[in-house]
Parts: sequence; C-alpha cells; structure tokens
Amino acid sequence: MGTGRGRAVIVEAVPRHVEAVNRLVLYALTAAQACQLRAIVGRILDAVDVEGGMTPKPGP
Repeated sequence: MGTGRGRAVIVEAVPRHVEAVNRLVLYALTAAQACQLRAIVGRILDAVDVEGGMTPKPGP
C-alpha cells in the first residue's frame, strides 16, 4: 500500500483535491447536469469490474 511517508502525502493532499473537484466540477454544474453526471458515472461503474482491476465487462 506504499510507504508511511507516501500515505502521509496522500492524506495531506486529500482536502485540497476534494475542494478543487467540488469547485471545478461539482459546483460548476446545474442540478440537471449533476443528475446527468451521476447517471453517466453509474453507467461507467457498471461497465467495469472495480475489484478486478478495472477490467471492462462485455458491452451490450
């Protein structure tokens, strides 16, 4: 899972990363766009096997 120092760097970066994603992506969307993004992300997650290393599942 990495070194203790590497983990500390990640933990330190998380708040700034979350703030940037919120500001640049989520807060920039209208409510309708946020719903569309939620649906799109859901489709993407359904199409990949997250536990198996992001292996694409067969398409329709």
